[in-house]
Amino acid sequence: MTREEWKARSRAFERSAATLLANAHYDMAYHLAGIAVECALKARIAALFRSNDLPDKNLVDDIYRNGHNLAALAKLAGLGIDLAAQEAVSIAFRENWATVRAWSINSRYVASTQQEATNMMNAVARRGTGVLPWIRHRW
Repeated sequence: MTREEWKARSRAFERSAATLLANAHYDMAYHLAGIAVECALKARIAALFRSNDLPDKNLVDDIYRNGHNLAALAKLAGLGIDLAAQEAVSIAFRENWATVRAWSINSRYVASTQQEATNMMNAVARRGTGVLPWIRHRW
């Protein structure tokens, strides 16, 4: 997928998660909110690749090996230092990143409560301290 396609998927999953949350489908709202972050990080990673350059095999292997691990993807996206700095200056962002980082691709098999889904959506999408706006500012 291209960088623009990853961006579009991120936006679509965020919208879908919000719709599901509003309609009391908490399990999938939680799950898709995490997928929205995963896609945003993959859009950032895609920006690291340049046409006519052969990418580092270890980087490519790491991306595929950690394809659903949000903390690992953030590091692979080159956001580790910026992420740590943001966590240091914003308690709200640090708490939101902790919520998002706890997401797992296996969440699709786990029941989520209304509170868990709401907390996840807030952590993902909240203006000013949400993880997605922060990533999108850097993608």
